Order: sequence, then C-alpha cells, then structure tokens
Amino acid sequence: MICKAFFVLALASLDALLGAARVASAQEQEAMLKSMLSSHNEYRMKHCTPPMQWSQQLAQSAARWAQGCSFSHSASGSPDRPSNEGENIYMAWPSGGPNTSAAAAVNSWYEEVRHYNFSAPVWSPSVGHFTQVVWVASTTLGCGKAVCKKDGHDWDFWVCRYSPPGNWNVNQPGELAKNVRQACR
Repeated sequence: MICKAFFVLALASLDALLGAARVASAQEQEAMLKSMLSSHNEYRMKHCTPPMQWSQQLAQSAARWAQGCSFSHSASGSPDRPSNEGENIYMAWPSGGPNTSAAAAVNSWYEEVRHYNFSAPVWSPSVGHFTQVVWVASTTLGCGKAVCKKDGHDWDFWVCRYSPPGNWNVNQPGELAKNVRQACR
C-alpha cells in the first residue's frame, strides 16, 4: 500500500500542507476539521456529554499513523500511540466518494450504539468506536486523513486520537455507566 497524500486536520497546519501532492483548498481543509469536531460533538451533545476540544498534538499523531496506510489500529503504549491516547479508524473507497467524509466516519462509529445495552453495559469490540466517541472523560480530539492505494484503488483512511482515552478500565464496575451516558435528547 502506498500513501499518496495526507491531511492533518488542524488550522495551524494548513500552510504546511500546501506542498502535499494532493491538497484540498484551505477552505476545504478547514471544513474537514470543523466537520470532524462538530460531528463528534453533536453525538456527544445527544448524550449530554461535554464537547471535546481540538488538539494539534493528537492531530499530528493521528496523521502520522494515517500516512503509514496500514489500515489497522496502532498498538496502545507503542511509539506510534502513547497509552494516554484512544483511537478510532475508518477507511472508505473510493477516495473522495460520498462515504469518505469526516461526518461519514463519525456516523459509522456512532452507529454501533445499536449494539450497546445501556441497561446492562458491557464493552465489546462491536461497540468500541461508539463508546470512544461519547466517552465522558475524553476531552480532546485530533484526527488525520490519508489517501492510500490498496488493491489498485485510492482509499480514504481516517484516524482519530482521543485524550484521555476512552474504553479504559471497562471491566471496573460502573466505569461504562459513568462514561457512556444514555441519549438525553
């Protein structure tokens, strides 16, 4: 797999990105940033969870992993992702298609809510993206996007990093109930 271009979704990085091989306009990049953060915060608001703030540091970390085009989660506690960062990943084809937007990525993660039982909360991989999006203790977010070549096609590969990480200590009684609230709106 070859990574053709990547985008760090942070306003402070827009000028640096102008030299990339395939670059969206500054307005498009700003729109991606706002869409990723606002999509997260819209779902968090639906669960009466405080909004997250954007983190340039997390965005750079996420972009580095996305640029590698590995199409997998990084290992927590590794040089690629410190243990104090949570992570969601999303890939979609064709690059630039209707399912590749920031909102589409967050929507796909949130859709796991249908597998979550608020009456008897249990963490599983089938709900991990959802629980990370709405995890109360996570307060900052940073994301990156790469356009990667796989099987002869261009794929969009999104990586979002969260701090403090969600899905932590999920076997501790009450931890899920405390951090994953039922919808209130």
